[in-house]
Amino acid sequence: MFRNIHFPAVQDLSLDYPCTCQVAISALECVPNAGKVAVSSSLHGEPWGLKILRRVADAENMLCPNITHFTLGSPSNRAGVNKTSAKACAQRAIKNRMDGGVRMNHFEIHFKAHQETIQYA
Repeated sequence: MFRNIHFPAVQDLSLDYPCTCQVAISALECVPNAGKVAVSSSLHGEPWGLKILRRVADAENMLCPNITHFTLGSPSNRAGVNKTSAKACAQRAIKNRMDGGVRMNHFEIHFKAHQETIQYA
């Protein structure tokens, strides 16, 4: 979507405009050096979040490898992800970044199903 656009100087990104997971992923691909990322946006009624988590955790094709603070969802716009899947993705993302020399200080998910927020780092 935004494949040829890159903003390497961007350190913080907050995405709260209604969009699909694919658009959010494409936006994150534009800011490869972001250290603080918050994604709390989705199209109304669309279950969202797991694709974003998988890409943040993917060691081969990692989004924003320098992230030290990551938040998915917000109190008013919670992610529609399975807690077990989300936990596995969070643990993988934290480990992969630590293996790359980046310490994850904050990894938070606001869950829709249980109206709860969990911090993994």
